[in-house]
Amino acid sequence: MADAVLSHERSVVALGGGTPTAPGASARLTRWRDECRTFLVYLHGSPDTLGERLRGSDVEARPPIFGVDAIGEVREVYQQRDGLYRTLAHVVIDADGPVAGVAFQVLDAWEAAEARATSSRAKQCADSEHSPSG
Repeated sequence: MADAVLSHERSVVALGGGTPTAPGASARLTRWRDECRTFLVYLHGSPDTLGERLRGSDVEARPPIFGVDAIGEVREVYQQRDGLYRTLAHVVIDADGPVAGVAFQVLDAWEAAEARATSSRAKQCADSEHSPSG
């Protein structure tokens, strides 16, 4: 399915928080990133923000990962995943602010990446310009 999604140009795909931790997923995402087939954005939220957003959602729809409660384990999950997400991402965007502001930051990052790719796609891929920010 993922290959079918990536066969379309200019697609936006939103992955669930645990997707990169699934067996083989991080290697596949890395390969696609390095082949310039994806533009990976890590929407970084602090553990406090993530906990607040979980409190405002249907917590029953989010089963706990470690058998505790979904809200209570936010910090532990964050500590386990943050490094991987930063390593995979082309850009890290602070998602603690208002949703509209986050969306504009993603758009700005995408447009900047598109401008670089348009001006030197071969060089960008050849140089493996990947460098996570944060």
